[in-house]
Amino acid sequence: MTESTGTESGDAGTADRVRRGLLAIAAAVLAAAATTAAALEDPKPTPAASGYIADDVRHRMEAQQPLKKAADIVRWSVQRTRAAGYAGIALSGDEVVVWWKGTVPRAVQDAIADARRAARVRVAPASHSRAELEAAARPIADHMRADPRTPFHSVVIAHDGSGLVVKTEQAGPLPVALPGELKPPAGIRATIVRQERPRLAGRLDDTAPFWGGARINNNDNDSVCSAGFPVIRYDSAFILTAGHCGRPGGSWNNGDDSRYVGTGAYEHVAHDLLLISAPVGGRIWDGGVGQNEFTKRVRGWGWVSPGEWLCASGSVTGARCGFLVSADAYVMCARDVYGNSECYYDLTIAEHNAGSAGSAGDSGGPVFGLWESDGVIAKGTITATIGRTLVFQDFGTAWLDFNIEPVLG
Repeated sequence: MTESTGTESGDAGTADRVRRGLLAIAAAVLAAAATTAAALEDPKPTPAASGYIADDVRHRMEAQQPLKKAADIVRWSVQRTRAAGYAGIALSGDEVVVWWKGTVPRAVQDAIADARRAARVRVAPASHSRAELEAAARPIADHMRADPRTPFHSVVIAHDGSGLVVKTEQAGPLPVALPGELKPPAGIRATIVRQERPRLAGRLDDTAPFWGGARINNNDNDSVCSAGFPVIRYDSAFILTAGHCGRPGGSWNNGDDSRYVGTGAYEHVAHDLLLISAPVGGRIWDGGVGQNEFTKRVRGWGWVSPGEWLCASGSVTGARCGFLVSADAYVMCARDVYGNSECYYDLTIAEHNAGSAGSAGDSGGPVFGLWESDGVIAKGTITATIGRTLVFQDFGTAWLDFNIEPVLG
């Protein structure tokens, strides 16, 4: 879904966004260069990585690079053409799978042929398109937003086009079907599963230029969140973070309140995104919190696909890898830091392979892929955690909403 209830709706055409995005990339390079002198004098530590990524996880992430390249080629074609019939793209084993309802248009077929130079790509038939499933999920999301006491709290849109999964915290026997007014159109399956409600989810004394992954304090109510990626929008610099953490006009300090960070500028409520106007540099904090901290350069951004292995860096939990993306279209309803009932659309979920996904206060932190030994690729910002499940908004949605690019290190 591309709901635009926030102050930035992203109504400009995709072609115009691409053109302006290229200009923004050049601006990002200039902005990064402008902060170089300050960064050289900055006492913040940048020691080498301490090897916290398990060898098997690092191997899986490195082995997926050709698949990610192929998936991005197809995904950009879908974005440019707005082709009907698209259901989803996923990484599966040693191949990329593209689910499509009906005939794949010529432009996308050409992109698939190009992608096959990088990796194996298979087209699979889908029962429903992404647009059809988004339309079927909308009444359920509207119900959750209108009634915060409902036991239903999340909807997963299957990336293979097979149907919907509706999550509830209801005790006792689960209903076999949704109530009448929430039932999807005939032929679209909605499976009900039980799951507790997600928690909206240093680092500690960062200084300008501010980096992603640092702890940030909302001066309205002392709530704690994490800085996401440093970004550029036209000729202005911002921190991208979670929308539920603050508001436009609200001010922020760093984690120990020793520095003023900036002021909220633009929010997209329905996508859980907020831009904070601040001086930034093209790095994110990695490693632990308060110890074993180091940083990595931001090298660009990419689309997210189910089956992809990613890392996340929250200012309470620290950096963790081993997140396997399981769904890339997810609707969740919760309360922001001011107590407002909100619903967030187009989210992505990933499961950690070994333990907890994170803690309260990690919200807004970077979700990223690896680029060689000292770089990261921006993939999104943390929205919530529940057990091993990480819920995040992908960077591609933020690009569409705000016409931003990451500041490069």
